[in-house]
Amino acid sequence: MSNVFPLYDMLINQIKDCTYKEHIDYSQFTSRVNSLDKKGKELVYALIQSYWKHEDKQVMFTFIPYNGQKVSENTFKWNIANFPFKLQHVIKNFTIMHHVKMLNDTRKIKQ
Repeated sequence: MSNVFPLYDMLINQIKDCTYKEHIDYSQFTSRVNSLDKKGKELVYALIQSYWKHEDKQVMFTFIPYNGQKVSENTFKWNIANFPFKLQHVIKNFTIMHHVKMLNDTRKIKQ
């Protein structure tokens, strides 16, 4: 546990017993990530970096882990298949949680 990034700690604990039998729908995963707001996408990047730093035993000295590509000044792109299985589930769970937050924020604005 990192104790530096509570969101990461919470999500990694949620999937600690995750098995390879729990399939990720890549199309749905990509759609969820792409529809996140700016803050959500920044948090996905932070989760990727945290997982890489704390869980990956084969850390390589690179700025963008898991064969990611820098598309523009503030935009990165990954192939989800390059992520470790548990990281896929961390991000999946985060996107579900963040979409609920985005929906609640939208409802508050409309009230």
